[in-house]
Amino acid sequence: MWGYSLCCPSSCTCYSNGIVYCTNPEQMLDSIPNDLPSNTKYLHINNQLLQNLSSLNCNQLPNLNICKNAYNNRIEVIEYTDFLGCSLLNTLIISNNLLPEIMNGTFDGLTSLQTLQINNNLLTQLMNGIFISLTSLQILDINNNLLTEIMNGTFFGLTSLQTLDLKNNFLTEIKNETFNVLTALVTLNLENNELSQIEIGAFANLHFIQNLYLSKNKLQQIESGTFVNLQALRYLYLHNNYLTEINSGTFNDLFSLQVLDLNNNSLATITNGTFDGLSSLHTLYISDNQLENIENGTFEHLTGLQYLYLDQNMIYDVSFVDSLPSSLYVLSLNNNSIGNIPNGTFNGLTRLQNLSLNNNSISEIQNETFAELTSLREL
Repeated sequence: MWGYSLCCPSSCTCYSNGIVYCTNPEQMLDSIPNDLPSNTKYLHINNQLLQNLSSLNCNQLPNLNICKNAYNNRIEVIEYTDFLGCSLLNTLIISNNLLPEIMNGTFDGLTSLQTLQINNNLLTQLMNGIFISLTSLQILDINNNLLTEIMNGTFFGLTSLQTLDLKNNFLTEIKNETFNVLTALVTLNLENNELSQIEIGAFANLHFIQNLYLSKNKLQQIESGTFVNLQALRYLYLHNNYLTEINSGTFNDLFSLQVLDLNNNSLATITNGTFDGLSSLHTLYISDNQLENIENGTFEHLTGLQYLYLDQNMIYDVSFVDSLPSSLYVLSLNNNSIGNIPNGTFNGLTRLQNLSLNNNSISEIQNETFAELTSLREL
């Protein structure tokens, strides 16, 4: 079947702009057709019965740019010869297959490749140097595999990589040389692994990283020095871990950080030094912890803070509110143990627009309690 291009396999639909779809559920393929149009640029062969890619002949497809040829198939093996001649290939998607391993040399010659997706497979390890020839790669997606560790030489050669997705694996630790070569990295996703340890300096070479996802792991503590040199970091997600405390100085180098998420941990206390260095922070989540008392001055130096969420803790004393920065727009204290709010508690919060105090133990509110909240819109 063909749309506008001649010489199209009967099981595919081909268009004159080089797009080829071989995705017909009524004509399931177990190999890539060998009579694809020579002008093929974008090849889609997903939801088929492919078990390997040996029939992909890039020498006959000199213009092939994007190969979505393997999404949701049954591929169990990739040979090192499968991508010979594919030097113009820009995007390769081999997601949702049955790959248990990828051998060294598999990606040799893919010098133009910018996006590689090998997520949702059965990969248990990645060999040292497996990506060494992918010097143009910018996006690498390995999420939802069975990885338990990353060897120090795994990412050699990925000098252009900007996004690395390792979420939904079984990684237990990050060593201090694991990501050293990824000097261009902007986004690193390690969410939903089994991480219990991150060695000091593990992220030290990631000078351009802006987004770091460490949520849904088993971290009990963050050592001072873990985030050293991360001056460009803007978003840090640590929610759904087992953190019991945060050492003073932990965030010292994060002066560009805008959002910090510490929800759903086991933090019992935060002190004056906990958030030192976070001069650009505008959103802070510390809900669903075990906070009872917050030291006065803990948030005082966060002069750009606009959103503070402290819901579902055990806070009973609100004296810390006196030293909150006047920049605050939203203060949420739902589901705590607050029983008394002295007059003047909120006097400095002249920009506050939203104050939430639902489900506390407040028995009485005096007339002047909210008198100075001139910008308040919702209570």
